[in-house]
Amino acid sequence: MKSKVEELGFQVTGTGRTSAEVLSSLSGRSTDVVLMDINLHEEDEGISLASHIKEDVDVPIIFVTAMDSDSIVQRAVGIAPSGYLSKPVDPAELKANIELAVRKQNPAVKNGKAKDYLTVRMGQRLEKVYFRDVSHLTVESKNYVTLIDVNARRFVVRGSLKKMLEALFPPSFLRTHHSHAMNMAYVKFIEESTQEAFLISGESIPIGKAFKKEVYERMNIA
Repeated sequence: MKSKVEELGFQVTGTGRTSAEVLSSLSGRSTDVVLMDINLHEEDEGISLASHIKEDVDVPIIFVTAMDSDSIVQRAVGIAPSGYLSKPVDPAELKANIELAVRKQNPAVKNGKAKDYLTVRMGQRLEKVYFRDVSHLTVESKNYVTLIDVNARRFVVRGSLKKMLEALFPPSFLRTHHSHAMNMAYVKFIEESTQEAFLISGESIPIGKAFKKEVYERMNIA
């Protein structure tokens, strides 16, 4: 499972085969989500451990299991996990569950106050930038992300592209490269010879090897 998660572009901060090992790996570390096998060391021990983690750490839990007993499934569902995946796990489904769990952990989403815009400082003016009007994002300098809207206006925001996409932007935005992301609503076509996505505006966005698979999946290719 560790290698699968890393292949999807996520960082694994710790692993464990027993409750003690899992709790130890969580101690003192910033963790966005926990993938928990229900059959951890002993039958359904993972459920008890997950319940303990949610109470003490408030980290989203995604159960991964081959067990299909109705009683065990009901116990697992009872602690309100962020996801439930059956083995063998499909990589695309795993990635979607992790991203959704991380997004739901964002305070604005948890409180039902997710907004459809960002407020960006433009000199002495605070301006609303609606996500629906943003065609793509690019990293032009370290720790700063540039938002480009459909009218080619540029808004510079401090932060990392990864965290911005996870915490603020809606699912219609897809990362295509370490330094680029695009709004799928404005994609016109993909040029496979150069691995670039062309937007309605005519601008092109590079597609990196690590992101190609998800881009193609989201394009719903016939």
